[in-house]
Amino acid sequence: MHNMTYDQIIMNPCKVQSEDKNDICTKDEYFFNVFDLEYQPGSSVVDFYCQYRNLFVASLKKKGETISWQNRVLTEDEQISPTFEDLILANLLCLIDGRLPGCVRAHYRHLIGKTKSLMDYKDDILSEALTFLKNIEGSFCEVSKKDVDKIER
Repeated sequence: MHNMTYDQIIMNPCKVQSEDKNDICTKDEYFFNVFDLEYQPGSSVVDFYCQYRNLFVASLKKKGETISWQNRVLTEDEQISPTFEDLILANLLCLIDGRLPGCVRAHYRHLIGKTKSLMDYKDDILSEALTFLKNIEGSFCEVSKKDVDKIER
C-alpha cells in the first residue's frame, strides 16, 4: 500500500484481513478497526491515509443489504461521496495531530470554494503534513486560539 495514488486506492480497495489467520470478521466488524487506528509519528502520512480510508471503503454496503435504521434495502452499491472524501481527509488530520486542521485551514481556506474542495489539495496536504507539524509552534501556520478551540470541540 506504499505510495498509492488516489486512483489506485479507488480502483484497489483493501482486502479485509486479520492478524489471526483463523479469525474471519465481517466488513461490519472490520469497521470497528477505525477506533483503534493511531498515527505513529515518523510513519508515512500517505500510508496512514490509505489505511484509514480503506477501512471505510471495505465497509461500504452492497446492493440488497438492509439499512435497519432507515428501514430500507439498498438498490445499488454504496459509494463514497465527494463530501465524505473531504470528511475522511479532515478526520485523518485530527488523528495525526489535533492542531493540524487549524494549520491546514490557514493555508487552504482561501483556495476552497464552489469549484474546489479539500480533496483537490489532498496530495499537497499529505505531503506537507509533517512540515506543518514541525512548524506548528511558530508563525508558519498562524493557528489562532480560536481555531484550536474549534478543533477541540
